[in-house]
Amino acid sequence: MKTFFLILATIFLSLSPFLSELTSCPMRIESFQILNDSKKPAENKTEILLTNGMKWLYSDNDLFEGTNCWKVDDRMNITYVYLEGYYLKNTSYQGCIPVKLQNRGSEELITKTILTIIKSKDAFKIVLDDSTEWFVGWWSGVWMEDWKEGDRIVVTPQDFVFGNADHLLINLDSDKKSLAENVRAQLMFSPETLDDEDFNKREPLDRRIFISNLFEKDNSFIIELNNGVSLKSSNLGKGWRRGDYLELDLSKRRIILTNLRTDEERKAQILISGSELAVIDEIKEKEGKIILSDDSVWLSNSRPFKSWKEGDRIIVSQIDGLGFDTSTHTLINVDSTDEKGNLTSIKSTIVK
Repeated sequence: MKTFFLILATIFLSLSPFLSELTSCPMRIESFQILNDSKKPAENKTEILLTNGMKWLYSDNDLFEGTNCWKVDDRMNITYVYLEGYYLKNTSYQGCIPVKLQNRGSEELITKTILTIIKSKDAFKIVLDDSTEWFVGWWSGVWMEDWKEGDRIVVTPQDFVFGNADHLLINLDSDKKSLAENVRAQLMFSPETLDDEDFNKREPLDRRIFISNLFEKDNSFIIELNNGVSLKSSNLGKGWRRGDYLELDLSKRRIILTNLRTDEERKAQILISGSELAVIDEIKEKEGKIILSDDSVWLSNSRPFKSWKEGDRIIVSQIDGLGFDTSTHTLINVDSTDEKGNLTSIKSTIVK
């Protein structure tokens, strides 16, 4: 199904009448900054004010505490997940949090304005008052039936699983008052490039998993990982070698290894769980959060916490590529099993 949408989007974009107008003008990136993190309107909530005036409410107060904390002046992208709502993604460091917009109707917001909407048979072109031009395909154009000239628009970068869209256009004046309307859009033309250095840019902890040692023993392959975990597999690709990065997932009793260099999958069993793994410090089941011993905070909607407990060791495996939600990693619990004796895992988003 994913391949089908990729092919469909590619064919459509290549045939669109608007794409002949694409220029080589550099993309204008507009990431917002946290201006003020001090307002906490209620217990266990944080109001985040961005430099464009938008106020977002986050239902916890853990962002600006600890070793992995967010900072004032961190850059933010506004991300939208279908059926879930809006998230703020910290592009200066790491982390993504669900938020709710508090001041959609404020006249103090710094926004763009729609000058023109040009419709063809299968697509739209939107021209904003900063002279940027945007291509909107038919898959997003169906949400634009009430969009009109003069509507206030917030532009934010966003990556998508398929298609060439590179930004999200959020309409603050659409008739659907329950949620700000948005469409995925591709930048066609910009008269200028905004090159503003991010002085808060810092590298997050490298959580990638790679093969530190690999050898044969008793007709099996032993794979030692950089996190101290050892696994056994009956069959590996001939090209696997030390230094290869892996993505780990679960299928019942088996670990599924994906070699990101060779794009091969193999099943494996855990031999040694690894003394270097982070352990669970706290589980906040109501909030859907897990806090590990390295001070990292994780958010998950699946919440299989019935068998998970404090002190359990966790394999953190980075997810390669984009998904349809904000999940960035897979957390595999090597110390607790389900009622059938199988290891359990969750897809999770790192908060900080």
